[in-house]
Amino acid sequence: IIVLITCLAGGILLSQETRATIAGRVTDPTRFGNFPELQKTDPLLYQQLSTLGFFTSRTIAKNQLLRPFPHMTGLTIQGAPLGENKYNALQLRFDKRFSHGWAFNTHYEWSHTMSKDWFPNEFDPLPDWRESDFSRPHRWVATSIWEFPFGKGRWLLNDTPIASSVLGGWQLGTIWQMQSGECIDFGNVFYYGTNLHDITLNRGERNRDRWFNTSLFERDSTKTAASFHRRVFPNRLNWLRTASLYQLDVNIQRTVAIKESFKALFRVDLLNAPNHQVLGNPNVDPTSASFGKINDYVNTPRYIQFQLRLVF
Repeated sequence: IIVLITCLAGGILLSQETRATIAGRVTDPTRFGNFPELQKTDPLLYQQLSTLGFFTSRTIAKNQLLRPFPHMTGLTIQGAPLGENKYNALQLRFDKRFSHGWAFNTHYEWSHTMSKDWFPNEFDPLPDWRESDFSRPHRWVATSIWEFPFGKGRWLLNDTPIASSVLGGWQLGTIWQMQSGECIDFGNVFYYGTNLHDITLNRGERNRDRWFNTSLFERDSTKTAASFHRRVFPNRLNWLRTASLYQLDVNIQRTVAIKESFKALFRVDLLNAPNHQVLGNPNVDPTSASFGKINDYVNTPRYIQFQLRLVF
């Protein structure tokens, strides 16, 4: 592993010489023909090796020989207890119970989560820390229920049978939620700025065509990081995220007493009532003409659903 690390290129300048050297091919010392004694001690294994392309090739890539298990490809380790999480949060809640037919609840949460769950380079023996998407920095939810003040037992039109039968029993509910966007995952890109915070644009400057500042990234495909180059750019930045979620859901329902123990409930739900669209992830390929642009949405459009329930 140490040999592989020292052979890889580093910094933010592409080394074509290093890439060519480590990608070059040399005589393969693991070729099955180099072990003639195996034909006598284990002829079945020798025969098996003679049918596998990996052991019959006369040459092998130099980078393969520098790996800890050069005679294996696609080797992975699963279930190793190497990961770790750090979670900090602050939660605030306010409730107003029913009075005059109105109830209100709001909940705010600030949180920060770091996950030790990724390997910046393939030769890293242990995972590294990065911002986690298991939580969002800010989440605010507010719900309310308002019972219309009409009809029997209410303070308006309580003695008018016709008005009571038409306007009574209605209830309006709302759910408002706001949530920070998710982190943006970057590849091993070259960035020439001195302050990573400069990548973030002010709220008024962000739009579908330019979600972050792309001016200081290397855009030339012949000069960007490629194979055999140690990672030099963070995978995620906590201050650079996708668009925040803003959503309002509304429902209106009415309960009608058919008999003393038999009721009918009619309800209409408007999910994402304003039909607000939430922008998706921007393009993070510096060599693409769409770098920094957003071409999709992540939330669902407005849904209207009707319900009729009989309660007895």
